[in-house]
This record gives sequence, C-alpha cells and structure tokens, in this order.
Amino acid sequence: MLYLSRFVFPDWDDDYQFRLDLKRTCYNSIYPFFVLSERGLTELKFAPVTVLYGGNGSGKTTALNVIAEALSLSRNAPYNRSDFFGDYVGLCSFSLSATMPEQSAIVTSDDVFEYMLNVRSLSDDIDRERQELLGEWVRRKYGHMQMRSLDDYDALKDTLDARRKTQSAYVRSRIRKTYRY
Repeated sequence: MLYLSRFVFPDWDDDYQFRLDLKRTCYNSIYPFFVLSERGLTELKFAPVTVLYGGNGSGKTTALNVIAEALSLSRNAPYNRSDFFGDYVGLCSFSLSATMPEQSAIVTSDDVFEYMLNVRSLSDDIDRERQELLGEWVRRKYGHMQMRSLDDYDALKDTLDARRKTQSAYVRSRIRKTYRY
C-alpha cells in the first residue's frame, strides 16, 4: 500500500534565504541545507516501488533521513544530524495517500549494517559460551566428582548430565536461551 505520495524539499532559493536569515558565521556547515537543492532535488513523487539511486554523496541517505524525520518514523541506527536539521525539516512538506501505520519505520543500509554488527556480536558471544561449555563438559565427563554433602548435589547432577549426554547435546541443553532462534 502506498502511504506517502509526495514529498517536497526546500529549493535552492529557500536554502539560500535560510542562510541569509541565519546571520551567524560561526558554522562551516548548515547540513542538510544545499545537499539536495544543489543537485536539483526538490520533490519526490512516490509510486508503489520508488528507487533512489546515485553515487556516494549524492543525497540519497540525506533525503531518507529528512523524510523519516518529517514523518516521525522510528529507526534503529543513528544518523547524521546538525543544529539545522529541524529547521530544514520544518521547510519540507508532504502528502499522504493513506494514514501511516503507527509502527512505521525507516530501514536504510545503516540500519542493515547495524543489525549485522549486532548479529556478529551475538555470534561471537555464542561461540565464546560454546567453548566454555565444551570445556565444562570435558571436565565433568572425565573429571573426578565426589559428593561430600548436599551442597554438592547440583555439581553431581551436572556431572551425571555430562556423562549421559554427547558433547553437542550437553552444549545445546545449556546454551543461553536468549541465543535460541
């Protein structure tokens, strides 16, 4: 379903007028002003599938970030902002063809990359825990266990569990449940 039908960015004259009205010279960048207008992008009309393409630095991500901010879309990955981002978004306008669902979100390559880094970190944690559990299995399966009091009951259960199960079954039964898919 198509929700966003049209999005209008400030044109070069709007960007320039903002710069004149600013009357401050302590900034060397007023991002995102001039990023899109210098490339002639002032309006996007959306279809059921809309593709933004262009080389690095052409403004694709800036356009998506501005649209997401204007539509109050949620996102996971941090993105470029400046002191002027809100001013720029305030100069934009858009038309909806239907009411946006409350859980709407923006997904960019940054979000995918952030997700992949999180999965990699989780995989590293799983590998670390798996190695620890393999060592524990060897110690319990082949080590000496002597029950001296009821305080040793849990250790006895773990030792019997290791001796009864294969290495992989022992690890699978003990790997943290948060890792299970």
